[in-house]
Amino acid sequence: MTIADSPSRVRAGVDAAPGLTATGTARASATASPFGAAPGDATASTVAGRALERVLGALEWRVTETRVIDPSLDGPAWHRGGHPVMLYVTGGSVRVRQRVVAEVDGAAVGPAVGTRGPGDGQLASCSRELNAGDLALSVAGRPFELVADDPAAHVILSDLAFAGTAPFALGTLPSMLVVRDFATHEPAVAGLAAAMGNSCEERRSRIADSVVCAHIATTVVAVAVRAWSELGCAPGDWLLRTDDPRLARVLDAIHGDPGHAWSVGELATVGAMSRSVFAERFRNLVGQSPASYLTAVRMAHAKAMLQRDGLSVAAVAHQLGYESEAGFSRAFRRHTGHPPAAWRQRAVAGATAVTVAEAS
Repeated sequence: MTIADSPSRVRAGVDAAPGLTATGTARASATASPFGAAPGDATASTVAGRALERVLGALEWRVTETRVIDPSLDGPAWHRGGHPVMLYVTGGSVRVRQRVVAEVDGAAVGPAVGTRGPGDGQLASCSRELNAGDLALSVAGRPFELVADDPAAHVILSDLAFAGTAPFALGTLPSMLVVRDFATHEPAVAGLAAAMGNSCEERRSRIADSVVCAHIATTVVAVAVRAWSELGCAPGDWLLRTDDPRLARVLDAIHGDPGHAWSVGELATVGAMSRSVFAERFRNLVGQSPASYLTAVRMAHAKAMLQRDGLSVAAVAHQLGYESEAGFSRAFRRHTGHPPAAWRQRAVAGATAVTVAEAS
């Protein structure tokens, strides 16, 4: 029997799915450990360190393109999105505008930075402007615009491609990760980030430049994620689910094919566990049942397909594994409070209103 999208299962805890909700809750402070344990708890610190090492080890990158941007001279720079991007501000200050970022009746709209995943509630309020020495990583690959009135504004923008073997690691990060004063906290690595403007632009001319740039990008991102965690920007439990490799395989399977008719037994087999052990471990570590988590993943994909990709309700239902459009519509309404078509209308109307407001 496949995991059903029954009302009781869908409603319970679905909005707490790690890395999936449109707005997260930042529960960390500068003194909290990544697992919410008391400061100085050696055991929690060891576990957190092991989990962080697993995440950083899985985040490998290739650099597809690097550009040096002077938005005050060249005018606003629009990035089409579609893949991860790293921004490092080497001078002045810039504003990052993303149109799809805040919640309006379940629709992601608005100009703030940070839209889903752990810590976004915190990041959305502090990531609109980047200053010299700040570094930002856009994991979700949403379109954005760089705007600057500061004549000293200078940004190195690197388009990245994920080259790791564990996509679960991407799900642990927010859509826009920002490290303030990166140059102060990590001066040596900040130098590498600045050097990408010369070494990794399109005019690569030396042998193996692409390999060197990939290693530089991987190093800079790893250090930025570590700093983001150590400085208290990450929520308290963001590393929790990465410390169980068997559960990580299950999460990879769900995220890799959300339209598959997953059953509890099949997911337990993926994780090399019995059904009972798997169900208990999943709920304890993720905070909800496999059915609720699967529904959250599907609904996150559904929102993107409806609003960003413009697919029909029937096409979305088919791609996400629902046997009928009606069944998908019921599940979507239970999750968002609106039928798919009505949700899309409200989302588009909200985005249009934001655009008009910005232009006025």
